[in-house]
Amino acid sequence: MTDEQAPKRDEQSEYDSDVTSGLAATSGGVLEQRGQEADESSSPEVDDGTVAMAKPLKPEGSVDAGVGQEAAAGQSSEATSISSSQEAIAASEAHETSEAIREVGRSSLMGRLDSLRASGAEKLCAFATSKNMLALTAICAILLIAFICSASSCSTMRTARLAAEKSASDYKTEVETLEEEKRVLQAEVDTLEGEVNELKNGASALLVKIKNAFEAGDWQGVVTLYDRLHQAYNGSPEDAEAKGLADQAQAKIDEARAAEEKKKAEEEAAKKAEEERKAQEAAAEEQRKAEEAAKAYDTGITYEQVARDPEGYTGDKLTFTGKVLQVQRSDYSTVIRLAVDSDYDQVVLCSYMDSATPTRVLENDIITVKAVVIGETSYTSVLGATITLPEIYADEVMIQ
Repeated sequence: MTDEQAPKRDEQSEYDSDVTSGLAATSGGVLEQRGQEADESSSPEVDDGTVAMAKPLKPEGSVDAGVGQEAAAGQSSEATSISSSQEAIAASEAHETSEAIREVGRSSLMGRLDSLRASGAEKLCAFATSKNMLALTAICAILLIAFICSASSCSTMRTARLAAEKSASDYKTEVETLEEEKRVLQAEVDTLEGEVNELKNGASALLVKIKNAFEAGDWQGVVTLYDRLHQAYNGSPEDAEAKGLADQAQAKIDEARAAEEKKKAEEEAAKKAEEERKAQEAAAEEQRKAEEAAKAYDTGITYEQVARDPEGYTGDKLTFTGKVLQVQRSDYSTVIRLAVDSDYDQVVLCSYMDSATPTRVLENDIITVKAVVIGETSYTSVLGATITLPEIYADEVMIQ
């Protein structure tokens, strides 16, 4: 048991003893008071303040049976009433005693609580003061440790920086040494690569490749390899031997090129001849068609035949030659009055598209038309007379 726990136990024992003594005293006083009140209530008072004496009972023989029964009933009722009063008084006394005990205990408890609060406040203040001192001491210790660590850290960082500078200097020296070694090794590598290149692509190796290409018929390969050998080993025995093979390969190349050019020229000549033949055939076909077309219009139909039966010759082809009497043009076509055979009594109305003639037709021109009979047409002259003429449509108009 600690020193703090011992005072607490003594205080609790003292508190329990005070409560018990108070309860006992209160209980005794209450019980004594209640006894006195009971005695006073059981003794009836008289008007002059003296206690009335109880009357003696009559002898049993002096009363009759009816009176004796009434007396017995009255005594029994009085005894029951007294018993009920005593029980009520006892219950009331017990309740008041309980309330008094509770009040004494409550008062004693509150007093003890106030005492404990005061004692606790004093102890709490003492603890807080002690705790603040401990906290202040801890803060000072932490600051001291931080200062010591900071000084140690600065020293450590200074040492580390010096070590890093020394390491950097050492690394720089080592890098320079390695770079020098790299240059030396690179020079050795270049020398070895030159030797390897000489072994792979030297004069003898190139000559062997040239011979292999010559045997395989790779004439262009022979010439290319010889150019390399000649540039690297000009005047060497391999160069002289390779030149002979290269000249032969070049002759083969020239021969093949000449044969190719000859073949190409022959193909072009044949193609040109074929084109000329096709052009001649096309011209002949055009001429044949033109002759056939001309024959189609050379039907021998005369103006008199058409004038007598224009409906009967509608759709037939014919060829008329005559003098242009009048020309009337529109956007894409032209209408003329044509005197067949220059006879003003044999006039026809002829229309055609502008594409039917390469040049413009004028009045008094002598033209030949290849046309198709449409029928006849009528129009009113300037003098108001109605004129009816055969009408034709010209597919071709030729100026004489």
